Amino acid sequence: MRFHFFKGCFTEIPNQVTLLWVFLSIITQGCNGQGSEKNAQVNSPVPFSNSQQQVPKWPMPHQYGPYLLGHAGGFFSCSVHKDSAVYNIKEVYAGILVHTRQRDETLNIWSNSTLIEYYDTTTRQLMKRIDLENSTPYNTGTYQDISIGGLDYEYMEMYGPDSNCQKIKLPTPTDYYTRNWIRSVSSKGFICVGFELIKMAKLKMVVGWEQTLIVFDAHGSEIMRIHLDHAIGDPLITVDGRFLYFTHIKAGHSPSEPFDPCREAFSIYDLVQKKQVYHREFKNDERVGLLDSDKIGGEIIGSVTSANRTKSAMIHEIIIFEVNLRQVKTYRLAPGDASTLLNIKSFKDQREYIARMPFSTITL
Repeated sequence: MRFHFFKGCFTEIPNQVTLLWVFLSIITQGCNGQGSEKNAQVNSPVPFSNSQQQVPKWPMPHQYGPYLLGHAGGFFSCSVHKDSAVYNIKEVYAGILVHTRQRDETLNIWSNSTLIEYYDTTTRQLMKRIDLENSTPYNTGTYQDISIGGLDYEYMEMYGPDSNCQKIKLPTPTDYYTRNWIRSVSSKGFICVGFELIKMAKLKMVVGWEQTLIVFDAHGSEIMRIHLDHAIGDPLITVDGRFLYFTHIKAGHSPSEPFDPCREAFSIYDLVQKKQVYHREFKNDERVGLLDSDKIGGEIIGSVTSANRTKSAMIHEIIIFEVNLRQVKTYRLAPGDASTLLNIKSFKDQREYIARMPFSTITL
């Protein structure tokens, strides 16, 4: 059984690129060609999904506390050595630094996000620090035999569901691995952190997987926790900081495949009411792709396609959550609509074309 690492497909829209083109890129390229989880762990273990436009464009290197940050790869960051490990310190939003311990296979050190620090952007003094390794819900107080780590696919066994999507009975776990990483950063400084738990039995068998999302506001206050027992695309937060949304990944697209649902789904959580306000499960042969609301004027837009993802005509439904109106509108594409959308040159004109289609509405 092959396992593919799926980080969630969210893409910024260049000025000349149209809505449907982005959907097609998301669906047909498999998240911009991300490699396996093993390779991702070595090369880019901590995804900072939507933060490149959120860090201020300082004219020169600048300093917060003891850290002098230089510009490289679209971010301001620096590296420090501590306790035989290398830590990358990255400014993911103005005055917000994330500390990540880098992977070192020779020392058996796994990558892990360890701290979030909040600095005053005027005085550059530390205002708040969140210790992610001490605040994780997966700790030694709950799990006695737990350590920081991940999956090594050369040596681990994983068993997926049968043809009827019924999960087989697995042994009781004896060991646990955990890690933390930044799932997303919004344009207003909200941060969603993913805390992962991998359950192992003897002989390196994976017998369980779960994840807890914790959302912090721009000042480091915890807003909400969400517990999940399967993989999801990168969770995103709307411009107003009110809603968190993501896709539930269908089995076969992530390393947690044995524990993923048999159908993809789309969920929206209200961070003020602290509850799920929208959930839709799709058919077996359907996939859904989402766009980052920060990049398209605040709306959440998703496309629904059938299993054959190589043709534009296969996009048969578009879901739009109009955040200001708190309405989810589902538009059905008639034959030929997808091809017509491809020939429209601007996102604005495409959006107007979609608005003329028949739709149903759910008010949250």
